Amino acid sequence: MSKTSSFSLTKFSWGLLLLLACNSYAQDESFTSIQSKFEERRGKTLQEKMYVHTDKATYLAGDIIWFKIYNAEANTNKRLGLSKVAYIEIVTLQDSAILQQSIFLNEGLGNGSFVLPFAFPSGAYRLRAYTNWMKNSGSNVFFEKEITVINTFKINPQEVSHKSPSYYIDLFPEGGNLVVDLQSRVAFKITDSKGIGTSAKLYLLSNQDTMGSYSALKFGMGSFTFTPTRGKLYSVSVALPDGKLLLANLPPIYDKGYVMNLEKESEQLIKITVLSGHQDDNNNMYLALNNNEKLIGFKHAKLNDFKTTFSIPIKLLGDGINCFTIFDSKMNPVCERLYFVPPGNTPAVIMHTNAKTYETRDKVGLNFKLMDSADISPRSLSLSVYRVDSLQRYDQINIANYLTLLSNLKGVVEAPDYYLIGRGADYDQNADNLMLTNGWRRFRWENILNEPGSAALFPLEYKGPIINGILVNRQNLQPVKDIPVFLSIPGRRFQFYATKTQDSGKFWFDVGRYFGDGNIIVQTKNNDGTNKAILKSPYWTGFNGETRAKNVFSLLQDSPDNLRFHHIAIQAQNIYFKKQLQYFIVPAMMDSLPFFGSLGKTYFLDDYTRFTTMEDIFREYVAEIHVTQKNGQPHITLLDEPGKTFFKENSLILVDGVPLFNEDEIFGYDPLKVQKLQVISKRYILGPYSFNGIASFITYKGNYDGLNLHISDTTINYNGMQYEREFYSPQYDTEYQYKSRIPDFRTTLFWSPEINCADSKGLSFYTSDFAGSYIANLQGLSNSGKPLSVSVSFEVKTKK
Repeated sequence: MSKTSSFSLTKFSWGLLLLLACNSYAQDESFTSIQSKFEERRGKTLQEKMYVHTDKATYLAGDIIWFKIYNAEANTNKRLGLSKVAYIEIVTLQDSAILQQSIFLNEGLGNGSFVLPFAFPSGAYRLRAYTNWMKNSGSNVFFEKEITVINTFKINPQEVSHKSPSYYIDLFPEGGNLVVDLQSRVAFKITDSKGIGTSAKLYLLSNQDTMGSYSALKFGMGSFTFTPTRGKLYSVSVALPDGKLLLANLPPIYDKGYVMNLEKESEQLIKITVLSGHQDDNNNMYLALNNNEKLIGFKHAKLNDFKTTFSIPIKLLGDGINCFTIFDSKMNPVCERLYFVPPGNTPAVIMHTNAKTYETRDKVGLNFKLMDSADISPRSLSLSVYRVDSLQRYDQINIANYLTLLSNLKGVVEAPDYYLIGRGADYDQNADNLMLTNGWRRFRWENILNEPGSAALFPLEYKGPIINGILVNRQNLQPVKDIPVFLSIPGRRFQFYATKTQDSGKFWFDVGRYFGDGNIIVQTKNNDGTNKAILKSPYWTGFNGETRAKNVFSLLQDSPDNLRFHHIAIQAQNIYFKKQLQYFIVPAMMDSLPFFGSLGKTYFLDDYTRFTTMEDIFREYVAEIHVTQKNGQPHITLLDEPGKTFFKENSLILVDGVPLFNEDEIFGYDPLKVQKLQVISKRYILGPYSFNGIASFITYKGNYDGLNLHISDTTINYNGMQYEREFYSPQYDTEYQYKSRIPDFRTTLFWSPEINCADSKGLSFYTSDFAGSYIANLQGLSNSGKPLSVSVSFEVKTKK
């Protein structure tokens, strides 16, 4: 007899969850401890989940990748505005970064682009995105998407090889393990080298004897049930489409352990059966259920005749992936199983074109109907319109299937939208096979139960980029503590920061909204070269061998004519639209003032007689700077206006934001290079330090031209956050524009990171000279955390 226990759930209420645990199982403190540790982890570890909407998935060398970043809270999918920086990369299979950018996040949203060089090698790459905070959880939580790049300059279409595909078989025992004499379900997945499922027949063998045959269902997945016996060897043989056989051994079979089986008894109920290969004095078993990293329920039962069951009402599960974990009497996780509940598919936005067919250089109208206008904002939507053909396939990954499904699975998932629909013949079986074969965990129970309460290694960048490094002794490379360190981001709108090294020699600067690329300078007051600063890259440097992209490249037997036309198209776009593609938007929130604001007095040197020495300038008309003699050389002192006297030392002298710690070095600088001088005539506190006045010199070029740096200064070219590039879409409103002989071979007709669906007029754009099939895809995230993705297709024909 099996003992069945009804499942008690409490959604999103930790207090009630713990109360139930204490009241019902006060004798079992270990189980209550799990609840407490799970809750403590959630409280300490804010979890972010990121999605990147790209304009398409296949590009040519010389093309531009346009993207919109959505950063959400992992438990709710609501936009999360804490991190202000996203890091996005194009990487190879070996995690070698080819291109990298940092993107400003405004309330969890960010826009950017990558320009693919003409020398970019053909291949399949991974577009990877994350925040600094996400690095604390490892690369498993990063966003990843496969993109394909084709370099038409280095591929001869006549020489494209079409190799016979390789095939693979993967086997997955339900719950995790196979145990002697316990009936188990084993799922299998048969794929080719690109991770695409293959229809085939699988034979289960025992000591080379056939026990049964099983056909792969949708996407090459299937399952079979058998009871392993001690002393026998089990394997499978797969009859492949090319007539060959694929052989594989089953996973190890254990003498002791647990197996679990989940079955859908009805539309209202799920039954989970747990079998044990052994039984001890304490027969307690526990079931924990979490959905989207929220622990939403638990139950206790006892083994009876090595078996127990749990019954769970389906209506109490959360949308998306639900994870069931079985614990033994010692609170060790022993089995785990995923179950998918398709979300409601009522669209928040309905989109349609004003026609089904257009001519080249024709005007396309898109209209929208909002189903819930209060929950959608223009900034939370993005739209791409691109051509689809044998080279550029329809991009199957969207924000809806990623946040709901793909972000919690590994490997390739074919046609992910199929699982969100939640209907059709054999849907339950196919969705269950996916959970059995592609399931993975964002966290591990052993980490939760044994994880020490340590501080995060990577801080939350809630203002902007954090530039960090370590100061070491140049001779022995040992860290140096309690040393003042200064950071300059030179320019006409410079930034300047001060800090002190920790005991470990580490230092960091929260530079806020730092945009653009250029040199940054790290300095200490000690200019004798004793110490040197080593800056750390803000990008991920770890390696995760298990990815969700296959990174296998082929041209899919594309026609030579299509490749040749794309080859011409990318060249025409870069020749005729090059200037229009170089327009950037300067962020409105960028501060044009220096770190000391509008304090003090400003001198524009062109308003005065242009003297040839700094000493003459100070003596003649800068009243706030006094020149004296020190050791027979001119010495600069600044006015202490509140004290009605002059400071003796420790003033801050800057040239385009670069400090001169020997203040008197300013006398050797060429004043004809200086446009203006700003003087602060009072003590100024910056970080852990105070300065007796500030004299800031701004040059015409803004590049500290002619200033000699010291051996201890560290200069490095650093990538700040990217300026947003404007998307260019030609207009053909007039007859003159329409008859222009400038070729227009755009394959991405329209891209916008903000769409106002509430506008009754909709929006419009023009087709190019490139006829064919096109698709418009609108994606976004509602204020309540509901992802949306809607598409509409249309045809473009060449005008006769």
